[in-house]
Amino acid sequence: MKHESNDTPPFAPDDPISRSLFVRPSLIERLCASALRLCLLVCIPAAASVFLISLADSAEAACTSEPSQHYEVTTLIADHPVQTSSDPDFEEILKANARIAVESGEWSRRVKRLIQWMRSPVFPEFRPMAVKTTLIRRPTGLSVEDIRRAELFNDVSRLLLFFDSRAGGQVNFAMRMLSTASFAIRPVVAAGSVAFAQEKLGMRVWADQGSVLTRRLGLNHWPALVKLTPSEISVWTPALNADGIPDSPVPADLASKESIDLSAPAVRPATTKTLR
Repeated sequence: MKHESNDTPPFAPDDPISRSLFVRPSLIERLCASALRLCLLVCIPAAASVFLISLADSAEAACTSEPSQHYEVTTLIADHPVQTSSDPDFEEILKANARIAVESGEWSRRVKRLIQWMRSPVFPEFRPMAVKTTLIRRPTGLSVEDIRRAELFNDVSRLLLFFDSRAGGQVNFAMRMLSTASFAIRPVVAAGSVAFAQEKLGMRVWADQGSVLTRRLGLNHWPALVKLTPSEISVWTPALNADGIPDSPVPADLASKESIDLSAPAVRPATTKTLR
């Protein structure tokens, strides 16, 4: 009777070759575990490296390739009414109108009318000469803050002399006033010829076009010497004789620091004073 070893399974063949194919179950488990660990340590990192290399090659190829000429545009529909701009080109319209005006001669006609309007201003208002010399001072109506801002500037006062160039006495008064005042005065023609007044005075004169200043300053008589400051409006209206001499001196601090006596003969005003 054949003796069976405990190391050999009872169902193992008798030949040596077949015996060598059978191993213990514990050994098979250890071999499978080792093979699994080898696969995890070697195969998976290698596969991941191959995937990353392929991904990098694809990205590089996409960056270096020629850009596509086809674009997709997504249109967003507004949920409110949309206004379409249809404004004309105003600059081109103005150029076209100016070109037509020049070609038709309308441009030159309007320029001549403008020059004539400037040389011959319109004075709809008329003020008589005063029969009694008066000096009226009234506030400008500016706020305290506005007055404080205005006083930050030097020499904010203005002197305006309104007169009618058609009256010889008022022209003589203007000549005396401008020649003796130490403060700069702007002669303003309130009525009459501006060219005649400029020739008589020998200096630049202004015009109260449309009698706007006469109305806004509340002038009731000509001539009138008006001093404007941020806080006060002073209006001096003298009573003149036939020679244009007032019946009282010009008050101090109006045209000069001291009062001025205009009874001296009229002379042409000095042209060295700066008029602003």
